[in-house]
Amino acid sequence: MSILPSGLRRRRAPQPRTGAAAVRSTAPSLWPFVLPALAVYVVLYLGPALFGVYVSFMRWEGLGSPMTFAGLANYRRMLADSGMHTVLLNTLLLMVVGLVGIGIVTLIAMLVLQRMRGRRIVRVVVFVPYLISPIAIGVAFGFLLDPQGLLNVSLSSLGLDSLRQSWLGPDLVFKCVMAAVTWTLSGLAIVLLLAVIDSIPASLYESADLAGATAWQRLWYVTLPMSRGVLGVVVTLCLIQLMKVFDIVYTLTGASGTPPYSARTFAVEQYVTMSPFGGRPDFGYGSALGVAFVVLVTILVVLLRRLLRSEPVEY
Repeated sequence: MSILPSGLRRRRAPQPRTGAAAVRSTAPSLWPFVLPALAVYVVLYLGPALFGVYVSFMRWEGLGSPMTFAGLANYRRMLADSGMHTVLLNTLLLMVVGLVGIGIVTLIAMLVLQRMRGRRIVRVVVFVPYLISPIAIGVAFGFLLDPQGLLNVSLSSLGLDSLRQSWLGPDLVFKCVMAAVTWTLSGLAIVLLLAVIDSIPASLYESADLAGATAWQRLWYVTLPMSRGVLGVVVTLCLIQLMKVFDIVYTLTGASGTPPYSARTFAVEQYVTMSPFGGRPDFGYGSALGVAFVVLVTILVVLLRRLLRSEPVEY
């Protein structure tokens, strides 16, 4: 029992709050900062997105026209439309071939640039195409691949007339689109992965050299495992960019009208559906395409993130 008078008894120091109590005590002070951004997000993104989902169940030709309920008719039309099957196949093909092409170009660049002098300058050069407007890239490729463009003229001057092609014709135009998109996005992947390589301890590469590892073995057993986390981010970013390709396709194929089905992607099909170029605009069907596109992107991104999920590496 304490012998100190009650007025002189030692008071117990207040204990700091931890866990949920600490979170509750600090959360109210954050709301003044969160509310403006949250309001902008709801008004400019979440609200239009929910309205798009609502319109996907309607028949609507746009402002000034009546909106009638259609139920699942737009989604059934999407599944039954043979042209939509071609569009979906083109989008999937662009994603697969684009990712493989970007991966090959990036691996070669990592092998060449990893120990190259002046690689910082080279990074800037390879990143420039990603900074250029896709419309400008489409115009440049249009001049290059025109029947009387630089590529065919160069082939003729070299005596290779047999290799001249109608590069922007129905049979080859989508392959040219894939080449242009791969060239554009490779710079992004190279810059991000090379930035990670610079942070890998040099001792790991020294140990690999002492073990007699080749450049390919250093890349496969040291660089890629140490870069797996960022590699997942790069693949996700490139996948999203490949799925929403629009500008380059429309620039290369839409000068004389709407792009042919052989070159359309999901984004191009949605634009044509909701514009007056293909007849009457159909905002209900276009919104259904947008909803299906978001669902497809979400599923693929989640699967990729699970596939490329990285564990912490100790060294």
